[in-house]
Amino acid sequence: VRVFVEGGHLRVQTPRGPAFGLKHVGGGRFVRDDNDDEQYEFAAGTPAPSFVMRQGEDETTATRVPQ
Repeated sequence: VRVFVEGGHLRVQTPRGPAFGLKHVGGGRFVRDDNDDEQYEFAAGTPAPSFVMRQGEDETTATRVPQ
């Protein structure tokens, strides 16, 4: 999963599809801009060391890979 800023907006891209935007909902929490049921919560830190994606009952944690 790739998380990046484009045109001042936070975006996510998975290997299976095109990039999509995220809407900030408070703290380190975001939702997909076209689906409020897909939630992203970023761990504290700059840059964030990880995030949790929640979709329905599924929860996945992703950790930062050094570039």
